[in-house]
Amino acid sequence: MELVLGTAQLRNAYGVTTTLDGPRRSGDALALLRAAVHEGVEALDTAPAYGEAEATIGEAAWIGSVHTKIDPEVEPAASLAESLGRLRRRAVDVLYLHDASEVLHPESPIIAAAHGLVGREAGVLGASIYEVDQFDAAVADPRIGVIQVPLSVLDRRIDDLRLDRARSAGVAVYARSVLLQGVLTASPDEVEAAVTGLGGFVSAFQAVARRWRRSPIEAALGWVRAVGGIKGLVIGAESPEELHGVARAVRSEPLDDAMLSELRSLDQPERRLVDPRTWSKGV
Repeated sequence: MELVLGTAQLRNAYGVTTTLDGPRRSGDALALLRAAVHEGVEALDTAPAYGEAEATIGEAAWIGSVHTKIDPEVEPAASLAESLGRLRRRAVDVLYLHDASEVLHPESPIIAAAHGLVGREAGVLGASIYEVDQFDAAVADPRIGVIQVPLSVLDRRIDDLRLDRARSAGVAVYARSVLLQGVLTASPDEVEAAVTGLGGFVSAFQAVARRWRRSPIEAALGWVRAVGGIKGLVIGAESPEELHGVARAVRSEPLDDAMLSELRSLDQPERRLVDPRTWSKGV
């Protein structure tokens, strides 16, 4: 399973559990990218919306795969040209539609224009989705070859049946939010203070991890690793040390089947509690 480093926090504070109180210095960001090479990270996931992330990747002369997104405010060809300039690359491996609602309108000129870039400046067209209907529409569109989905032990709306359907269609699926922006590994009290109503679910999850003598990060990543049909995990990190912990957890022993069964039996939060778009800004 591929390890993809998400770069939303490469130069900016990001997520409800972040320890950063402002923009990250260029030197620290470059150190994180060097650590990514050392840890065997296969790709970087970035976007024009991630501040200076693309430019920093270009400065680092990253030689692995790069996945970026179309700026929804800019025409696809122009958006990708600007991204390639910042990335200092001739092409990206995956070009995502950043506006997930586009996939619900297959006649969209945005999709047609973006697909026209495939085979030239982009290896494959992807869709970064949030909802089940968007996933279904993306799988049904033969122009889309990659889908990025929110998936975690507390967000299982993209179920095995849908993942099997994507696999049958030859569509690669990458899972993001597998740690819920670090929520699954944070103190339940801290989580509850940031997202009212979520702390109890995190506490129940972490209790299962403790019973099986696995760390929360091993349990969270192990659950997603056990889901069939996932090509890679998109995970962010704030430091080389944090990235090392992620990589170590990805390489850890698979979870016991009985533990997986116990994790599957956990109650699921209502949708708004596991959708970071609904979380209060600034927390």
